[in-house]
Amino acid sequence: MTKQYKDNSDVAQKMHRLAARLHSAGAYSNEQMTKWNDLCLELPPTYKAKEIKNMRANLRLSQSEFAQLLPVSVKTIQAWEQGQKTPSPLASKLLQLIEHRGLSGVLLTGQKIEHSQVVAI
Repeated sequence: MTKQYKDNSDVAQKMHRLAARLHSAGAYSNEQMTKWNDLCLELPPTYKAKEIKNMRANLRLSQSEFAQLLPVSVKTIQAWEQGQKTPSPLASKLLQLIEHRGLSGVLLTGQKIEHSQVVAI
């Protein structure tokens, strides 16, 4: 997926790409790269309860199946759909991938996502 930058200037994009290269080379820590991401990259959209419920329904998935896909607990899905909690930025990014690419957006990324990385806030 193409990165979306807060500042569309060429300089900001080049600086972020440089930071990513330094991170890949081990010259920047995860914490330093996170700061660059926060500074330069757009956050995923915030999803409302009805949007999450409609997305799951359109995919014809049960709450349990949707929870396994994201991966979060069924209670977390229920809390999102009832508006009691909102998805974390990481969970919102996964929802955004699903919204734009369907199930293949999550299933074919080739990245393993640990349950502890996706939490409701």
